[in-house]
Amino acid sequence: MARLEIPPGEGGDAVQVWSLQPELGRAATRLVDAAYNKSILPVRVREAARIRIAQLNDCTVCLAFRADTVRAQGVGEELYGTVGSGDDSALSDQERMAVGTPSGSPSTTPASTTVSWSGCGARSPTPRSST
Repeated sequence: MARLEIPPGEGGDAVQVWSLQPELGRAATRLVDAAYNKSILPVRVREAARIRIAQLNDCTVCLAFRADTVRAQGVGEELYGTVGSGDDSALSDQERMAVGTPSGSPSTTPASTTVSWSGCGARSPTPRSST
């Protein structure tokens, strides 16, 4: 459920949300361009992470969004339906890592579980200080 009222208008919810703060909309556009056009992650890994984050945040706009460029690269609804479904057997090791379920672990692995980032194709995140 949206946590703010989205005004009606052309272009759908995403366009209307950013119309509330045009400066943020321009920044978001640059971020989206970087994520979709300059990412070093494989498209399925990036989309698996994106949709899992959307699920965790209950972002209906994000959950419904499908980029045409992603579809053109062969990502279909089966990926989106698999992420968070409890059956991650159709996901690759990298995709499981992206959604927080390391290879061989049940898909209910809590986000706080320590996982090995080897084989993910990415550097291990640097832990943040709690102070």
